[in-house]
Amino acid sequence: MDEALVTAVPLSAESAGKAIRFNMKFSVNGSGQLLFAAAARENRIEMKSSWPNPSFTGIKLPDTREVKDSGFVAVWRYMNRAMPQVSAGAMYNFSTSLMGADLLIPVDSYDKTERSVKYALLCIVLTFASFFLVESIYKKPLHLVQYGLAGLALILFYTLLLSISEYTGYNLAYLIAGVATIGLVAWYTGSILKSAKIALFISFVLTVVYGYVFSIIQLQDYALLMGSIGLFVALAVIMYFSRKLDW
Repeated sequence: MDEALVTAVPLSAESAGKAIRFNMKFSVNGSGQLLFAAAARENRIEMKSSWPNPSFTGIKLPDTREVKDSGFVAVWRYMNRAMPQVSAGAMYNFSTSLMGADLLIPVDSYDKTERSVKYALLCIVLTFASFFLVESIYKKPLHLVQYGLAGLALILFYTLLLSISEYTGYNLAYLIAGVATIGLVAWYTGSILKSAKIALFISFVLTVVYGYVFSIIQLQDYALLMGSIGLFVALAVIMYFSRKLDW
């Protein structure tokens, strides 16, 4: 047990057969997993934590558990240990008697970035739809190369998001990458069409799109539902504004 925390417990002949109580207080670093070895004759383990997403693991699940958004409480009781009560110096494999909890991170920065990429097509299509509506309404055509450069800027948003999030966290990285991308595309479009009004319109569209995607990414249980509703609403808006276009 070279990796175990060990403390000496003073025993004497007078204490034989009597219950001996002792406690240890120590700090540990880490956020992945906390396991306990059921090495006693009778084991009662109670774990309290403010972590809201535990995944109980080991040879036995908790006898009682209560999981809330504010944390969890779990209690194990275990008697069927697989090692003798008294050891004469022999080493035992405690990995066969572990129980505890994994401290899960349901959606970390990399997961959020991956989920953001899944909505890339939505952002690009809605942006290009806005360009097309501007062309049709204001009679100011855009070249295919200009579409391509704007699309490249939208794609680079995800590279910026991933690289910046490794240093600042996802939320701040999303804000930085979003402001940079929206500013670049709006400036580029306004410069081409020589219209501050159109640049503001493109900025508004991209802000709404990226803001909505950010809201979806934060959700866990309703992400698919909200994404589907968002796509339906976006299609309805495009259909509304394109109904009177002279094709």
